[in-house]
Amino acid sequence: MKWYSATVFAIGIAFCAALALYPKPAPAQDATYQGTGIVCDEPEQVARYVRSTEGGGTLAAINAEKANSCAIMKVAFLMGETREKIATSTGTWQLTKILIVGVDIGQGIQEVVPTVQWSAFRIEGELAA
Repeated sequence: MKWYSATVFAIGIAFCAALALYPKPAPAQDATYQGTGIVCDEPEQVARYVRSTEGGGTLAAINAEKANSCAIMKVAFLMGETREKIATSTGTWQLTKILIVGVDIGQGIQEVVPTVQWSAFRIEGELAA
């Protein structure tokens, strides 16, 4: 009977260890947001776009360096860590990691495999027209 107890105990320990490796569900207070804006693979790309006065030209240049790494998209997302603030003539922007959980592909927001990306959010200044 001792081998049975040791085996059950070992399986229990292995199960608990495995659970610790899986991501935990988001707390209830985490909100999902929707919006349209710049979405890039790297925070430096977002910073470059925000600082630019050429908009589309800068977006094209970024994507020429690394294909499909930035886009203007309508997405559903969760907010993550923040990085630097960038002051421009249009206001102050906060670089923010986001977890995209939905994308508008022309038929409204459609659920997608969660993907980590970066964006910028205006925290001070006038809203763009």
